[in-house]
Amino acid sequence: FSIGAVANPGDSLSISMTAGLSGTSMTDTEIALYDGNGDLIGTNDDIGSSNLFSILNFTHLASLDAGNYTLVTGGYNTLFPSTLDGTFSPGTNAGTYELAITYVPTPGALALLGMGGLIANRRRR
Repeated sequence: FSIGAVANPGDSLSISMTAGLSGTSMTDTEIALYDGNGDLIGTNDDIGSSNLFSILNFTHLASLDAGNYTLVTGGYNTLFPSTLDGTFSPGTNAGTYELAITYVPTPGALALLGMGGLIANRRRR
């Protein structure tokens, strides 16, 4: 996926991987994110001790440069190399999963968007 120039550095991005809704679902997921150069910039095995699913949170998008990113998914005990051209070691958990990428603008950006809608609506009358 790609990220464009960040207009609001406080915007956030969340990438989560959970059990699938059909078929045999994974019970323990792992995810890794690589930048456009193929370098590992983030990985997650478990959300917490009682939650074996995975999530990567970037609370300030200014920490991610504009460009292309590669998301790699795996199951329990997957070993992700430090670069995309390294050797991956697949995990032992397989099945269906749900992948969600959520972009959340800063509250200030939402307020400006709402004000823009009010102004546009007022001009139409």
